[in-house]
Amino acid sequence: RLNEGRSSTKPVLIESLMAADACLVLLPCWGLTDAPLTLSTLASHLRGRGLSAKAFDFNVQLYHLLSEERRWWDIGFGLDVWERPSFVERFWTENLPVLDSLLDDVLAEEPRWAGFSMFVSNRGLTERFAARLKERDPGVKVVFGCPEVGYIQDLAGYAAAHPFVDHFVVGEGEELLVRLARGEVSDRILVNETRVRDLDSLPDQDF
Repeated sequence: RLNEGRSSTKPVLIESLMAADACLVLLPCWGLTDAPLTLSTLASHLRGRGLSAKAFDFNVQLYHLLSEERRWWDIGFGLDVWERPSFVERFWTENLPVLDSLLDDVLAEEPRWAGFSMFVSNRGLTERFAARLKERDPGVKVVFGCPEVGYIQDLAGYAAAHPFVDHFVVGEGEELLVRLARGEVSDRILVNETRVRDLDSLPDQDF
């Protein structure tokens, strides 16, 4: 819909229509030489189904913003450093103003959903960032997906310990995320046991 009743001949979009249906977020640490295809695949799939989506590659963005931290993206150190709670605590505390500015960018989109790609190497930082997002805007639905979710042995117990996460997606999430955004499913833990067989059916990746 357009805002009617304006004297201008140019259409003015109602402000609420500028909000994103979903923001998709990737936090460190992910490699710098491999594009985060998860973000681009999900974003293009949502758009192809008529939903608006904005992808945030905070892995690369933080690498460029935090020059004193760049050595931790060097695979020579081993990405397992990002799995250490003491390291995540130090990184989070010392860089909180920068991380908050990135969170501002997400919330500026006024998303209904915030989807996080979670891997073993970014799990700790993702948990903190998502919890802070939920604290600042409880109305945003938080979704965790990607491989690490499927590897959590007691997912029900993990879910109980992380109440700020509204939904967990196990398996390929393209269709489940669409159904969540449309209100067609509501389970907290969603398991997709099928896989996309025809890759040509997926839209071109688009950030």
